[in-house]
Amino acid sequence: WRRVRNYMYVLSIHIAKSLNLDFIGFSHEYGFNCIEELTSWTDVRLLIPLGMFCSILGLTLYWMIPLLLSLSGKQTAPSSSNDDDDNKKQVMESVKGEERQQLVLALLWLVHLSWLATLFPISGVVKVGTFVADRIVVASTVSFSIFVGRFVSGWILTTTSTNDNDDDDDSRKHNTQQQKTQVNTTTTMMTTKIHSVKALVVLAALSIMWYRVHHRTLDWMDSLPLMQSSLKTCPKSAKSNLEISKIYSGLYPEMLNLTKARHYIETTERIDPTYCDVHQQFAHVAIQEGKVLEFEQRLVKGIMCPFSMGGCMDMWNKYWSTVLQQGERGAGKLVNPEDYARYQGYMKTLNEAIEQQTKMEEEQKLLKS
Repeated sequence: WRRVRNYMYVLSIHIAKSLNLDFIGFSHEYGFNCIEELTSWTDVRLLIPLGMFCSILGLTLYWMIPLLLSLSGKQTAPSSSNDDDDNKKQVMESVKGEERQQLVLALLWLVHLSWLATLFPISGVVKVGTFVADRIVVASTVSFSIFVGRFVSGWILTTTSTNDNDDDDDSRKHNTQQQKTQVNTTTTMMTTKIHSVKALVVLAALSIMWYRVHHRTLDWMDSLPLMQSSLKTCPKSAKSNLEISKIYSGLYPEMLNLTKARHYIETTERIDPTYCDVHQQFAHVAIQEGKVLEFEQRLVKGIMCPFSMGGCMDMWNKYWSTVLQQGERGAGKLVNPEDYARYQGYMKTLNEAIEQQTKMEEEQKLLKS
């Protein structure tokens, strides 16, 4: 049930994104504790998938039930002289005006629901290598855009048609040409106002979408705004805090700010103390601040981390090749005995870690065999 509960929420996030609704915000990566786990059925966030399910069910019933009732009331029994194509033609011809519009919208809604099947990879039924990803909803946004476009165009055209019919009805009620002219003028002004309001509504919706797309595109063009937008959406994301710390620690020389770099890396460690990637970044910041002991200690921990081992080993070799000097008595002569003592202590720690890891791997092999 833990998996069901959490993937209900994740699936509702993707369905909302396909409907151009986003209640979690934009982030280049939603992992690393960006979205906190739902630990119980009393979590308020479960109201989102519940509301999503009720809305989809309600809209489906709204479109389909009147349509089915209308078709069942108008469809007549087929005669022996008509084939299936003639029957379909008669049914379509019997559906006029609003009923035809409702038929088109109902069919488009069913098409959109079928395209939601593209969200199956993040439904939680099978395990995949992603959690929340905007790219997954692209297919379902296409079908929803078609549905909304047809709905808006039908909304505008239906109003125009209604105004024309009202105009005809009003004109038949007046007997003089002057009264007809006054009614036509009033109707024309009202129609113009209605179309103006609708044009403003459509323009406002397009402007909002343009604003979102424009600013999100700018975020992706530079690392700093991309990470800042990610932290705004996922303040508890360990990886995003680590990445923005790298930006301020010298990745871009013009943005060097060791105070901010240390703040973000310390935040990362508080969020996830087991996230061993932080040690290499701590070492990088500490050596620039002149904190040699912290640099050495973090570097040792970074070497023991499988994800930062390569970079830390390279830094380790360069650092100690400078500290340890080759004297007349051969390798091992030191400029400072204290440096040599620290080096020996670190090497002992690393050797013990290697032995422990080797022992664990051997035990795992025995268990498998």
